[in-house]
Amino acid sequence: MLLKIILFSGFSGITVFIGGLLANYFNHHIKEKPIKYEIIHALMSFGAGIILSALALVLVPQGMEELELFPLVGTFLFGAILFMLIDWYLAKKGGQVATLLAMMMDFVPESIALGATFAINPKMATLLAVIIGLQNLPEAFNSFRGLVQSGFTIRKTLVIFFF
Repeated sequence: MLLKIILFSGFSGITVFIGGLLANYFNHHIKEKPIKYEIIHALMSFGAGIILSALALVLVPQGMEELELFPLVGTFLFGAILFMLIDWYLAKKGGQVATLLAMMMDFVPESIALGATFAINPKMATLLAVIIGLQNLPEAFNSFRGLVQSGFTIRKTLVIFFF
């Protein structure tokens, strides 16, 4: 079981590095044309759809089985408001640290959710690991571009994404 958790967590995480590699290749080999921006928008939409699917198919149904309605709604709203406030703070602060912190903010709840789901329902956790991995790919793609544009070197960004 532990090996399975390590493998699926590793898959979910390595897609961040792969997304960074793809973004680096994309930035250097695709010419600045309208189709380039359409591809970027399609990737971002795919990532948003994947994370909404994870919420709708895995996390909310599992939470409804384990929690009563009001604690479920309360914790969901608390998390949404907390992330909104942190996002506002990071947007005001700006710069390269804000982009990196925003990306890292996403990894913590994903890791907690994946670990908790593995403890409760390993089959559902496998699906969640795949969904998180697929969602991390476009997220890393976009984050890589933002970090490099804000001053991080390509090498430093890829090292951060690897770890």
